[in-house]
Amino acid sequence: MADPLHLLRDLDRVPRGVIHVGANVGQEFHAYQAAGLAWGLYIEALPSVYERLRLTLEDAPNHLPINALCADVDGEETIFHVASNDGNSSSMLEFGWHLAEHPEVEFIRAERMTSRRLDTVIDEICGAHPQIDPHLLDCLVLDVQGCELRVLQGAHRCLSRASYVYTEVNEGGLYKNDCSLDDVIAYMRLNRFRLKNLVINRHNWGDALFIRQGP
Repeated sequence: MADPLHLLRDLDRVPRGVIHVGANVGQEFHAYQAAGLAWGLYIEALPSVYERLRLTLEDAPNHLPINALCADVDGEETIFHVASNDGNSSSMLEFGWHLAEHPEVEFIRAERMTSRRLDTVIDEICGAHPQIDPHLLDCLVLDVQGCELRVLQGAHRCLSRASYVYTEVNEGGLYKNDCSLDDVIAYMRLNRFRLKNLVINRHNWGDALFIRQGP
């Protein structure tokens, strides 16, 4: 997943802060830092990958790593499937046609985790760091492997403050019981966001940029 900053620059838009859910080891950190964002919050579910993310951000003021599994409810125990490609395809969901499209990737273990709503996570972080103005966190990035709708449904307050949402999407079935591109578009429309950019690759997944509509 690429960062959304180049797309926003082309639209003459400048985000002030980012919440990146599914940050892995922080591959987008240098782009976010170079953009001069006021804050960057990076959320990663896997503890082992989070430790690498923490090292990436160790000397970066205003860029914070967070270890949490985000979904639509707080406190739900779930099995998190860990993928062989450095964790990049890891998900709460089992593979669907991902197996046919990417046969080189497999799940290598499962970890039991407890879910948290993104609103809960951000409220706690802002409570612990009162210097963070949550209204500056106006760009939401999701790389959550078929669970995009579940994360969005647990992010009502975050969405209300956001101007931009950049998310990985697929045409449905990449993972079992995942959400489709159409599902995400419909939910974003309900929250007054419109699709501004979409790229789908030959594997039927890609990235979508949504921008908040005016009043």
